[in-house]
Amino acid sequence: TANAADVDGTVDSVEFYVNASKIGSSISVPYENSWISTIGTHTLTAVATDNSGKYTTASEVIITVANNVPPTVNIATPLNGTSFTNGAIVSMSANASDTDGSIDSVEFFVNGIKAGADYTSPYQINWTTVVGTKTVTAIATDNKGAKDTSAIVTIIVLSNIAPTVSLTAP
Repeated sequence: TANAADVDGTVDSVEFYVNASKIGSSISVPYENSWISTIGTHTLTAVATDNSGKYTTASEVIITVANNVPPTVNIATPLNGTSFTNGAIVSMSANASDTDGSIDSVEFFVNGIKAGADYTSPYQINWTTVVGTKTVTAIATDNKGAKDTSAIVTIIVLSNIAPTVSLTAP
């Protein structure tokens, strides 16, 4: 976007440039144009032309466009190899961070099926167990859409096993 004014006439157009190449123009307020960025350092400027053909070039603005670094995520609970009984409620939690933005969501999956999501830290859900060996993963998504998948945690859900008992006296 650019501000442009002419004290003795009107602004006919504002042209926008990236690295000295014209990317577009605007003929009315607000003076603006879109550009699909590319990775690297770029010089931006604008040229305003008035109704008598005179023009002025704005001061350059230098920007750097970088790749979006994906977030990182790891499962904090449950621990790998933990056993649970059928019907138990398991608290699943994950640690997620993003070095160049913020975390939008962490989704939890059991055997590849979404079990739930959390949108604020600390990232956690509760899941009710079902018999069998289960793989648990978490996927973190950052504010720019990049994703990371945690390492797999394997848990075992057993049928409700009868208690054990032994006499201690006499």
